[in-house]
Amino acid sequence: MPQKIGKIAVIGLGTLGTQIAIQAAYYGCSVRGYDQDPEIFGKTIQKVKGMMKILGKGPTMPVEEWEKASTKVLPAKDLAEAVKEADLVIEAVPELLELKRKVWAQIDALAPPDALLATNSSSIPVSRIESATRRPAKCLNIHFYQPAVGMNIVDVMGGTQTATEAIETVKDFVRSIGCIPLGVKKE
Repeated sequence: MPQKIGKIAVIGLGTLGTQIAIQAAYYGCSVRGYDQDPEIFGKTIQKVKGMMKILGKGPTMPVEEWEKASTKVLPAKDLAEAVKEADLVIEAVPELLELKRKVWAQIDALAPPDALLATNSSSIPVSRIESATRRPAKCLNIHFYQPAVGMNIVDVMGGTQTATEAIETVKDFVRSIGCIPLGVKKE
C-alpha cells in the first residue's frame, strides 16, 4: 500500500522549486524549502508573478490563495534542517548532472530512511542520479510543469530500481496537490 506524503522538502527554490513548494503548501502539506541563496524564494515569487501577468494566466488556485500559501513554506537554514522529517524530498537544482548527484548524496545521508527522493529534472533521468544514494528503490523523477500559470501536469517516472509502491505513492501525492500525474514508462 502506498505511503502517505504529508511532509515534503523542496531543495532548490528557483522557478519550479518555488512553484512546487507553494502548490504543496496550498493543499495542506508541511513544506520546508532550502536554497543556498536565502533570498531566492522571495525573488522567485516576484518573477513568477511577472510571468502570470505577461501570460495572463494565474495559478491552479486564486492568486490571493497562492500568495497566502507562499507564507506557509518554511525556510530551512540548511539542507539537514530541510530534509530531517521529510516523507518526500524534491530536488530542483540546476540541470547539471554532477551537481544533482552531489546534492542527492547529501540528501540521502540526511533524510529519513523511508523518505522518497525525487528530481524535478526535465532532461536528466533519475537512472543517472540514483546511484548517488543507498536507496534506488525510493528514487524517481517528478517533473512539474508550471502550476503557477495553470499547468497542473506532472510527469512521474521511475529509475532502474524504483519500487512500484514508490511510483504509486508519488502519483497519489501529485493528485493530492491538485495536479495530474502522467506515468512515463520509459526514459
